[in-house]
Amino acid sequence: MAAACLPCCAVDRNETTFVPDKVRMMKDDQVLADSSPAIVPVEMKMSMKVAPVIEEAPTAPATIPAEPADYAGAWMESSGGVYMVTDVSIIWSGNSASEITFIEGTMQLKGGEMVATLDETKTVLTWNDGDVWKKTSSPTDFVGAWEDANTGSVYSITETTLKWSSTVSSNIVINGGSLECDGATATMDETKTKLTWDDGDVWSRTQDPTEYCGGWEDSGKAVYVISGTTLKWSSTSSSKIRYSGGQLQLEDSAMTASLDASKNTLTWSDGDVWTRTVDPSDFEGAWQNKEGDVNIVESDTVRWSNSTSSKISYTGGIVELSGSTATLDETKTKLIFNDGDEWNRPGLDGYWKKDGFEGAWQIGGATLTTLMTTGQKWTNTLTISGKGSVDVTVNNVTVSGTLDKAAMWLTWSDGDSWKRAHVYETPFK
Repeated sequence: MAAACLPCCAVDRNETTFVPDKVRMMKDDQVLADSSPAIVPVEMKMSMKVAPVIEEAPTAPATIPAEPADYAGAWMESSGGVYMVTDVSIIWSGNSASEITFIEGTMQLKGGEMVATLDETKTVLTWNDGDVWKKTSSPTDFVGAWEDANTGSVYSITETTLKWSSTVSSNIVINGGSLECDGATATMDETKTKLTWDDGDVWSRTQDPTEYCGGWEDSGKAVYVISGTTLKWSSTSSSKIRYSGGQLQLEDSAMTASLDASKNTLTWSDGDVWTRTVDPSDFEGAWQNKEGDVNIVESDTVRWSNSTSSKISYTGGIVELSGSTATLDETKTKLIFNDGDEWNRPGLDGYWKKDGFEGAWQIGGATLTTLMTTGQKWTNTLTISGKGSVDVTVNNVTVSGTLDKAAMWLTWSDGDSWKRAHVYETPFK
């Protein structure tokens, strides 16, 4: 059924010459009701006094009407068009939409005469103009992680991209319940757990590797970090990992681990259980105290603004340093200490350096100062567009800078990157 207009048969129903069947039936009933009563013979009247006993036919089981949720999903019409049905509208190709309502188990377009009914299998939708839609796969059905049955490799699919690795991806198109990528086509089975490619290759839905990433705490309160294909035991020790059959596996041993449904518990094949905790890397970066001093956390060390350093440790989502403990707030932009002190991520102000550059930069408000090791010094005016965004124009060329979430790196639109430093690490000391 086309979205833009109603079929011709629907238009005919609006013609004055068209008389719906229901209207014809009403006219015939009316004729019978208005007819004069017929003359009934006496013997027939006598026989009518005793009504024959008629056994009632067994009542057929009632058909449960379809619920609005049964209509939800992707539907493909006979011409191949795929449309999405939600609880309030039909989304046509091109993202135009029509409002719908549900009455007595049927779906109806608001402001029109079009009505659709589901069959018993709830996979076929028949409109009153004769058009038939069939349940199909929607783009969101393809989203997730998929494992190649031949190689064991795990790939990730979004609504527009197939990611072969962290650095390689291909654009995809979802068309008529099929996925098209780089000249190949894959279709999904009814369970939505298998993808079959036109070359015979089969992928099965599996656990998304990214769901394993983050901080994990074992029964002894030790904290480990999973990142991509690496499990970090400490700042100096790590193991390579891979994902197969919905499990994580250490490449240097036979140990495997599986996530529970909540994705907060990791159970190892030797019975050890890890629970999700704060990722220690969330603590890393620059932090500014109430006095305005900026301290830098790197792995298991904090470098203080006064040029000293201290070792830190992590236990159960808590960082311990210099006899105090601190936890992150929900936004991971505030470090709250047990003595009431608070550290926040700093803005752009501070000192910046770059490997191979014989000098450093200082940002203070709207002024950028460059100081070379030779003593040469100059300034430029900055335009601050946000706490972590800045523009600078040099020789009529404007570049934009963006501060990362750890407040440690300032990345410029021309590809340049500056790293935050303490003043004692720069020529400004």
